[in-house]
Amino acid sequence: MSLVIVHLSDIHIEDERDFILSRSEKISRAIFKHAQDGGHVVLMISGDVANKGTREQYELAEKFLFSIKGNLEKERDVNIDFVICPGNHDCEFKSDPTRSFMIDKIIEDNVEEVDEEVILSCLNHQESYFEFENKISPESKGDKLWRQKEITYGGKVIAFESVNLSWCSKLRECQGELVYPFESYSKKMINEGCDYRILLMHHPLNWLLHSSGRSFRNSVRPMCNMVFTGHEHVPNAVDYSDIESGETSNFEASVLQDRSTHESGFSVIDFDVTTGGQEYSIYAYDLDSDMYIASQVRVMTGNEGFDNSLSFSEEFFDKVEDPGACFKNSNASNLRLSDIFVYQELKQKGKEDGGGKSTFQSSCFMIKPGELSKGTILSGEDNCGSSSLLYSLMLKYLNQGYMPVFIKGSNFKKSTLDNVNHQIKKAVDYQYGKDGSYEVFLQKERDKKILLIDDFNETKVKSYKGRESIFNHLYSSFDKVIVTVDKFFEVGELMSDQRRSVFSDFDHYEIEQFGYRKRTELINKWYTLGQLDSESEGDVVAKCTTAERLMDIVMDRSIVSPHPIFILTFLQSIEAGQASKLLDSALGDYYNFLLSQSYLDAGVGKDLIGQEFDYAMHLARFFNVRDTTSISKSEFLEFNDEFSKTWQEVDFSKKERLLLRAKVLVRNGDYYEFRYSYNYYFLIGRFMAKYILAEDVQRDVENYVKHLYVKKYANTILFLAHHASSDNILVLLKNAADNIFNDHEIANFNDENSIICELIRHAPHLEYSKKDPVESRMRLSEHRDSAIDQSEFERTEKFDDVANIDGMSKLTMLFKTIEILGEVLKANPTSFERFKKVEVLKSMFNAPLRALQDFYGFLEAHPNALVEAIENNISNKSGDISEGDREVFARLVVSQIIQAVSASFILRTAQVANSDALSADIPGAISTSNALSMELMGIAISLDNYKSIDRNKIGKFYRKNKDNMLVSKILNLLIINRLHLYKTSEQDMQWLQSELGYKLDMQHKIGYQKRSKKTKLVS
Repeated sequence: MSLVIVHLSDIHIEDERDFILSRSEKISRAIFKHAQDGGHVVLMISGDVANKGTREQYELAEKFLFSIKGNLEKERDVNIDFVICPGNHDCEFKSDPTRSFMIDKIIEDNVEEVDEEVILSCLNHQESYFEFENKISPESKGDKLWRQKEITYGGKVIAFESVNLSWCSKLRECQGELVYPFESYSKKMINEGCDYRILLMHHPLNWLLHSSGRSFRNSVRPMCNMVFTGHEHVPNAVDYSDIESGETSNFEASVLQDRSTHESGFSVIDFDVTTGGQEYSIYAYDLDSDMYIASQVRVMTGNEGFDNSLSFSEEFFDKVEDPGACFKNSNASNLRLSDIFVYQELKQKGKEDGGGKSTFQSSCFMIKPGELSKGTILSGEDNCGSSSLLYSLMLKYLNQGYMPVFIKGSNFKKSTLDNVNHQIKKAVDYQYGKDGSYEVFLQKERDKKILLIDDFNETKVKSYKGRESIFNHLYSSFDKVIVTVDKFFEVGELMSDQRRSVFSDFDHYEIEQFGYRKRTELINKWYTLGQLDSESEGDVVAKCTTAERLMDIVMDRSIVSPHPIFILTFLQSIEAGQASKLLDSALGDYYNFLLSQSYLDAGVGKDLIGQEFDYAMHLARFFNVRDTTSISKSEFLEFNDEFSKTWQEVDFSKKERLLLRAKVLVRNGDYYEFRYSYNYYFLIGRFMAKYILAEDVQRDVENYVKHLYVKKYANTILFLAHHASSDNILVLLKNAADNIFNDHEIANFNDENSIICELIRHAPHLEYSKKDPVESRMRLSEHRDSAIDQSEFERTEKFDDVANIDGMSKLTMLFKTIEILGEVLKANPTSFERFKKVEVLKSMFNAPLRALQDFYGFLEAHPNALVEAIENNISNKSGDISEGDREVFARLVVSQIIQAVSASFILRTAQVANSDALSADIPGAISTSNALSMELMGIAISLDNYKSIDRNKIGKFYRKNKDNMLVSKILNLLIINRLHLYKTSEQDMQWLQSELGYKLDMQHKIGYQKRSKKTKLVS
């Protein structure tokens, strides 16, 4: 016998104009087929019945719900019960400073047990809700935090437990801050003799304070057969099989009414009270048929569904939720990553739309593991947010019942099975933090395990065979693998002496910079979280508009890249009333602001911040000379004693507490580390700038500049350049740029019969296999085995001179060098004579173009690299491919590789060099060459801002060179990048359509969307 549970949630009733009020009959009709005569239906509402918790809204809700009940009773002879819990929108928030203070204090102190009197004093905002509940479910009993209702059906007793998590809700909530005394209520649970216990609460588990969430898992979930939640508007069903909790089915609700998108849905669970099995149906409103249609149906039997054996340890959870800096706004302190994270846009490599235009998609599709291939690789620039994306996915996968594991690429130092298993075990033990976690991992089904590798380009294993061995070992344990690498990793792979990349079978995506649309989304999220009780939505829209205008100014001046950490830092500066200080500031000033704010938040006065910086920079040097990322307490004491003798006496205990409170340091066991790497590099750069004349510092600087392909050296010199604007540093960096790829002339793109065009033209004649994919891969594997020294599985990292490093390291050094040069010139525009700036700019432009020429020469000399690319793409095609199609496809593959690499080199260089402060000097650096590549560099710079498109310049260049295939394709990619990053006027868009053939609908799709006054700011 099946009990029918209709799961409604997030109705958000505002007034009589709500569209959902006219759909009660349509909802009832969808339920008819589930409800049978003589049966029993439970209408379960998991919160947010009203939108603002007013009596008038509950009066409308009462009519709406009783209408559904009445329709069902007319059609079927059934018993109907209501079971309900409140959500955050069921609170009528009023100005109550005392309540706000108590809740903030509870969250700040991480209180696990809350005094009953405190709880009762915080419930006055739910008076209208409880009046409503008493009308529709008068049989419920208990107190205002925990209500119970018992139903007998089919000879079974089913106990419903309704949890009021919203007692501590605020107008603007942050994930991970809700507190609830689960342990005390678990002891008071009635109906001990019940056959089934079903619990409903509005917020999913990830909205609870970590200690409350742990208490729920330990004391409540073990007593429940099913848990129903709402709030997040995404329907899902998960079967948990937990060591602590036993087996529990978790159901997350659709949104019944979203007034901004008109989305509407609900779920029905046919619960067989005899066997315990459930059939789960998701209904969504279909506009065309004007009815609710079941889009998904899933049978769950208790043993099926997902497993979730463990939860993250508190230490790792804090790491996952760390946004990378101490961010706070006017209504929320210590923001978590999940509060402010915005899914980046991705561009799939090798995928274009029918018109040859690049397409973008949100990375949120990765939330669903079923939509991922076996391997996914994400490439992006520094600070693009790749680590934050992986951390966000970790939480999503865990909440879906998977067991994700996170490993840094640098941890893979050997390719042996023992080393790989050691890294997995170390990660599992740390991330899940329980005895027996690794044993649970070993016993978990492979299709429930996902591996996320961050910065694989930093692995010490360089050979193909070594990397192949690593992934063969990993795939024996994991069903899916997601890998992040730096922007030019794949170019380095192609230019390496390896026959094939280990990632050839992966889906490749590039993480895009935050374009106008994503910046707007992040700004909306920031100010929505910070909305004060006294502010209307109109006030928030006004704040967003002001922030966008200021952000446009910052982006237009091209001083910092449009990456999340810089956008968030600028928003933080607006909150602090210091936006004007960052409007014209360089990258280092943003990090200076963050570090200063950390000290201010920790209670340090403005007049003392300089002293704190001095102590911290000497501490950074202490780490630096020991070449370590952590020090023991005894070493910390040793440093403090030396500092006290040399500079100023310091109380160690007080200083230790301050550095931890300011989040400059973090303590792991008995060891101390810099919490954020940027603080360390900023401080060591400050030290070297201050003591630049010291012999040991000069020796380090010269060594670092020679080896900028080493990440820690490059970051140190980047911040040194911010703190010190000497000719000596400028000359060192310019010489480094001139020495990279200096055995080549620049790629000029002038000759249509050049290497590039010949490669594309002759691609079909490259000797590639026509065998089936399996045979082809076997042949390639045999070739690789014979080509690689059997004894060389790994190459250890060596800091060689430029002439002896591999292609990947050369590219890393190249772009780090020009990035730092750009930072020096932008941060100190009046410190260097103009002729020097022009010469430096010429070096910055020439070096990447020499690298491109080296890339083209490599492809000409090593056609096997292109053969590999062609065969990989053909082997991924289904069915037979004709000879003619093969020729077309071969040219397409080769041209896409060359165009993408060429455009990315030019774009990156243009973004590094572009600045209002250098706008008068850039033409002088470009005009010394007649190369088309230099003209494209100038066009890329002119497009890298909000100014109107230079139609005359671009139109003339296009008409003159439209028959040059490579040049016209690169121009196309530069324009697409402009549309993606910057708001472009309708007049410029119309010109692009008429002169260059860009369809307006495509431009609007890539570009921005204007804000509507009715833009939805909160859910």
